[in-house]
Amino acid sequence: MNETGQHLEDDIHRLGHPEAHVDQGFIIHLYRLSTPGELFSGRDWSASSLRVLSNDQVAAISAGKPVEILYGMYDFTGQYASGVWSMNKGRAVPLR
Repeated sequence: MNETGQHLEDDIHRLGHPEAHVDQGFIIHLYRLSTPGELFSGRDWSASSLRVLSNDQVAAISAGKPVEILYGMYDFTGQYASGVWSMNKGRAVPLR
């Protein structure tokens, strides 16, 4: 939960190369965001953090990659849409 875009790219690389011997790789990328100074837990990030990847950014990262990214967002502030999506081939499909 609340990992950087570089961490997501590393996960894609680990699962996406031929020697990984994975027929279908799945990555789960989750965010929980709160108001700065009023974080719900120590793991929360501020909704204004530059480290947060938007739904569109994660969908774009999935383009041309041999993995499916399950992306979940819960934003207490409402700055980002909360929900769960399947990201694959550059598309975001809402699951909830």
